[in-house]
Amino acid sequence: LLFFANAVNDYNYVLAYWVQRERWAETLNVLKKQTDPTIFYRYSSVLMTHVASELVDILMRHADLKPRNLIPALLNYSGGFRGPLTQNQAVRYLLYVINQLDSTDAAIHNTLISIYASNPSKDESALLSYLESQGDEPSFDSDFALRLCIQHSRVQSCVHIYSSMGQYLQAVELALKHSQIDLASLIADRPESNPAL
Repeated sequence: LLFFANAVNDYNYVLAYWVQRERWAETLNVLKKQTDPTIFYRYSSVLMTHVASELVDILMRHADLKPRNLIPALLNYSGGFRGPLTQNQAVRYLLYVINQLDSTDAAIHNTLISIYASNPSKDESALLSYLESQGDEPSFDSDFALRLCIQHSRVQSCVHIYSSMGQYLQAVELALKHSQIDLASLIADRPESNPAL
């Protein structure tokens, strides 16, 4: 039956067969030979759960895919991921899409911020360096990013977003509220047109 399905190019059947049996090596071998984007979208969730690193390797060879269609699989995977951000395969793929494919799709950028902000680690250096790399015209939704950073107590990132939106007063007040005096004074020095601040 598998031989026949291969002969008539019914790769959906072949993939479904191997996935059902949780034979990931065979599934990946079939997937490597595919060019139809819908196949990648269909199987990305289950494969991100079981063989994330190998799947991302394959996805990165297909610049023609619409990364936006892979967001549910990436978020689903990240929700259950417990390791450091450097090993998070969803982050690896999103950074590839942003840095190598130059994506300006807000959904992609917002997804990356969401994964960074909700990470259990207290370290927000990865999130902060991403925010700083975006410059004056960021591709992410500032209000969305701000809500997430407040929700997950990412103080430095909140202060950065407030500053980039020109809301220096809120930035200074937030930094002071969390006893980050140096950060507050740094921000207060920025607007030259507001001596009172």
